[in-house]
Amino acid sequence: MEMNKTTKPIIKEFDLNRFNLAMYKLGGEQLKLNKTKYPKPRIKGGYLVDENGKKIGTKGDMYTKKIMYDILQEGCIDHNPRPRYEDFYEGATYKEIEVEDEYGNNEKVRQVILNDGQIKDLVPEQEVEIKDNGV
Repeated sequence: MEMNKTTKPIIKEFDLNRFNLAMYKLGGEQLKLNKTKYPKPRIKGGYLVDENGKKIGTKGDMYTKKIMYDILQEGCIDHNPRPRYEDFYEGATYKEIEVEDEYGNNEKVRQVILNDGQIKDLVPEQEVEIKDNGV
Protein backbone atom coordinates (compact mmCIF):
# COMPACT_ATOMS: atom_id res chain seq x y z
CA MET A 1 0.00 0.00 0.00
CA GLU A 2 1.29 3.45 -0.81
CA MET A 3 2.22 5.55 2.19
CA ASN A 4 2.33 9.31 2.46
CA LYS A 5 4.66 11.34 4.70
CA THR A 6 2.50 10.73 7.77
CA THR A 7 2.62 6.94 7.05
CA LYS A 8 -1.14 6.68 6.63
CA PRO A 9 -2.39 4.52 3.76
CA ILE A 10 -3.49 6.45 0.68
CA ILE A 11 -7.00 5.30 -0.19
CA LYS A 12 -8.65 6.59 -3.34
CA GLU A 13 -12.32 7.44 -3.06
CA PHE A 14 -14.67 5.71 -5.49
CA ASP A 15 -16.64 8.31 -7.46
CA LEU A 16 -20.15 6.89 -7.23
CA ASN A 17 -21.74 9.90 -8.96
CA ARG A 18 -19.46 9.48 -11.98
CA PHE A 19 -20.22 5.77 -12.11
CA ASN A 20 -23.99 6.33 -11.84
CA LEU A 21 -23.86 8.99 -14.57
CA ALA A 22 -22.15 6.47 -16.86
CA MET A 23 -24.79 3.87 -15.98
CA TYR A 24 -27.55 6.43 -16.68
CA LYS A 25 -26.07 7.18 -20.11
CA LEU A 26 -25.91 3.45 -20.88
CA GLY A 27 -29.50 2.91 -19.72
CA GLY A 28 -28.55 0.82 -16.69
CA GLU A 29 -29.66 0.97 -13.09
CA GLN A 30 -27.81 3.20 -10.66
CA LEU A 31 -25.96 1.72 -7.69
CA LYS A 32 -25.82 2.42 -3.98
CA LEU A 33 -22.65 1.32 -2.22
CA ASN A 34 -22.05 0.84 1.49
CA LYS A 35 -18.32 1.28 1.02
CA THR A 36 -16.87 3.98 -1.25
CA LYS A 37 -13.16 3.85 -0.37
CA TYR A 38 -10.96 1.01 -1.58
CA PRO A 39 -7.26 0.53 -0.85
CA LYS A 40 -4.97 0.21 -3.85
CA PRO A 41 -3.64 -3.35 -4.24
CA ARG A 42 -0.05 -3.83 -3.04
CA ILE A 43 2.05 -5.24 -5.90
CA LYS A 44 5.73 -6.11 -5.81
CA GLY A 45 7.55 -8.00 -8.53
CA GLY A 46 4.31 -8.79 -10.36
CA TYR A 47 2.67 -10.42 -7.31
CA LEU A 48 0.26 -9.31 -4.63
CA VAL A 49 1.96 -8.73 -1.28
CA ASP A 50 0.63 -8.24 2.23
CA GLU A 51 1.50 -5.31 4.50
CA ASN A 52 4.78 -7.05 5.46
CA GLY A 53 5.82 -7.49 1.81
CA LYS A 54 5.21 -11.25 1.83
CA LYS A 55 3.98 -12.64 -1.50
CA ILE A 56 0.32 -13.75 -1.47
CA GLY A 57 -1.70 -15.19 -4.33
CA THR A 58 -0.71 -15.73 -7.95
CA LYS A 59 -0.10 -13.37 -10.86
CA GLY A 60 -3.69 -14.07 -11.89
CA ASP A 61 -4.86 -12.85 -8.48
CA MET A 62 -2.75 -9.72 -8.92
CA TYR A 63 -4.24 -8.95 -12.36
CA THR A 64 -7.78 -9.61 -11.09
CA LYS A 65 -7.28 -7.32 -8.09
CA LYS A 66 -5.70 -4.62 -10.29
CA ILE A 67 -8.55 -4.77 -12.86
CA MET A 68 -11.20 -4.65 -10.13
CA TYR A 69 -9.47 -1.66 -8.56
CA ASP A 70 -9.41 0.15 -11.93
CA ILE A 71 -13.10 -0.57 -12.45
CA LEU A 72 -13.97 0.76 -8.99
CA GLN A 73 -11.89 3.92 -9.49
CA GLU A 74 -12.58 4.72 -13.14
CA GLY A 75 -15.92 3.01 -13.73
CA CYS A 76 -14.37 0.91 -16.51
CA ILE A 77 -11.20 -0.96 -17.43
CA ASP A 78 -10.28 1.19 -20.43
CA HIS A 79 -9.10 4.75 -20.01
CA ASN A 80 -11.02 5.88 -23.11
CA PRO A 81 -13.78 3.29 -23.55
CA ARG A 82 -15.90 5.22 -26.04
CA PRO A 83 -15.28 8.17 -28.27
CA ARG A 84 -17.02 11.37 -27.26
CA TYR A 85 -19.21 12.94 -29.89
CA GLU A 86 -20.70 16.38 -29.73
CA ASP A 87 -24.32 16.84 -30.65
CA PHE A 88 -25.04 19.98 -32.65
CA TYR A 89 -28.51 21.27 -33.35
CA GLU A 90 -28.52 23.91 -36.08
CA GLY A 91 -30.90 26.78 -35.41
CA ALA A 92 -31.83 25.42 -31.97
CA THR A 93 -32.18 27.55 -28.87
CA TYR A 94 -31.11 26.88 -25.28
CA LYS A 95 -33.42 27.61 -22.38
CA GLU A 96 -33.13 27.37 -18.58
CA ILE A 97 -36.29 27.52 -16.47
CA GLU A 98 -37.00 27.22 -12.75
CA VAL A 99 -39.65 24.65 -11.90
CA GLU A 100 -41.18 23.96 -8.50
CA ASP A 101 -41.62 20.28 -7.64
CA GLU A 102 -44.45 18.78 -5.59
CA TYR A 103 -42.51 19.42 -2.35
CA GLY A 104 -41.98 23.11 -3.02
CA ASN A 105 -38.31 22.81 -4.01
CA ASN A 106 -37.08 24.88 -6.94
CA GLU A 107 -35.27 22.94 -9.63
CA LYS A 108 -33.47 24.25 -12.70
CA VAL A 109 -34.52 22.52 -15.94
CA ARG A 110 -32.29 22.93 -18.99
CA GLN A 111 -33.70 22.36 -22.47
CA VAL A 112 -32.67 22.57 -26.09
CA ILE A 113 -35.55 23.57 -28.37
CA LEU A 114 -35.15 22.38 -31.95
CA ASN A 115 -36.46 24.06 -35.12
CA ASP A 116 -39.38 21.62 -35.39
CA GLY A 117 -40.49 22.44 -31.82
CA GLN A 118 -39.11 19.23 -30.32
CA ILE A 119 -37.75 19.73 -26.78
CA LYS A 120 -34.70 17.84 -25.52
CA ASP A 121 -34.19 17.87 -21.74
CA LEU A 122 -30.59 17.89 -20.55
CA VAL A 123 -29.21 16.09 -17.52
CA PRO A 124 -27.24 18.32 -15.10
CA GLU A 125 -23.88 16.86 -16.16
CA GLN A 126 -24.32 17.69 -19.87
CA GLU A 127 -22.34 20.66 -21.09
CA VAL A 128 -23.90 23.24 -23.40
CA GLU A 129 -22.03 25.39 -25.88
CA ILE A 130 -24.06 28.10 -27.56
CA LYS A 131 -22.83 29.00 -31.05
CA ASP A 132 -23.99 31.62 -33.55
CA ASN A 133 -25.93 29.12 -35.66
CA GLY A 134 -27.19 26.71 -32.98
CA VAL A 135 -26.58 24.84 -29.76
